Amino acid sequence: MAEDPLIGRQLANYQIVRLIGHGGMAQVYYGWDVRLERPVAIKVIDARYRGNPAYAQRFVNEARVVATWRHEHIVQVYYADEDDGLYYFVMEFVDGYSLAEVLAQYRAQGRLLSLDEALRIGFAVAGALDYAHQRGVIHRDVKPSNIMLANDGRVILTDFGLALDLHQGSMGEVFGTPHYISPEQARRSASAVPQSDVYSLGVVLFEMLTGVVPFDDPSPTSVALQHITTPPPSPRGINPALSGAHRSGHPDGAEQDPCRAIPDRRRAARRACADVAGLPGFPRHEATAHRRATQVR
Repeated sequence: MAEDPLIGRQLANYQIVRLIGHGGMAQVYYGWDVRLERPVAIKVIDARYRGNPAYAQRFVNEARVVATWRHEHIVQVYYADEDDGLYYFVMEFVDGYSLAEVLAQYRAQGRLLSLDEALRIGFAVAGALDYAHQRGVIHRDVKPSNIMLANDGRVILTDFGLALDLHQGSMGEVFGTPHYISPEQARRSASAVPQSDVYSLGVVLFEMLTGVVPFDDPSPTSVALQHITTPPPSPRGINPALSGAHRSGHPDGAEQDPCRAIPDRRRAARRACADVAGLPGFPRHEATAHRRATQVR
């Protein structure tokens, strides 16, 4: 394998040390802040997209969106810049594992997360989404690989690379991840609404409590179509231990109309956390019938 030319390079005050993750349009490196002497994560736009102004702008927008935010469950951005055509931004290094890695470990052992732990994670992500939604931003890619579980116990939502700014509009071809995508986003990405993130959180909760996603198929298109057309299975039918879970009643996210407003999105998202354990299907939203960091997808 060819040596990564970015390893050892210094961008501003940040030394690139090693690759820790890569995704569709970016790579993430473990880095070192030489001035403040602390570890950081450095996200760099992939070489394939460095000459594409649209992707470069989307990458810059991600840094711009998150840089001014301060929330305990959202990754913190420290710095962003461009160096000879190389777009990058620097964020906190989360020492821990992605939820995707943790779920894979549990599956390999034939185990499931406890209900309490699943709800702890769900409540944290719900709070992060509420914070973003109140600022006019939809994440559009809520999934386990974008949720970090830090070794100090924190839950951190990362990767706003597909985020939609409600005030600026969207590049409509951006899709999201089929297993966690909301129906209206599967039809057209620019149709995403804040409740689309709540739907995706519901799918993540379903997976944490059952060990599987509600819809699965080798074809991404088939999975997306199932989200649009097929009622979800009952999580209690997959995990009978949920039968005694508390029923919190009809979830705010069960309506079919994506345009109907939810006055309190935090209540909606957090009720989804409880409702997923006690209702026949995972929570529908308003549009539908531990050492390595991986801060990227």
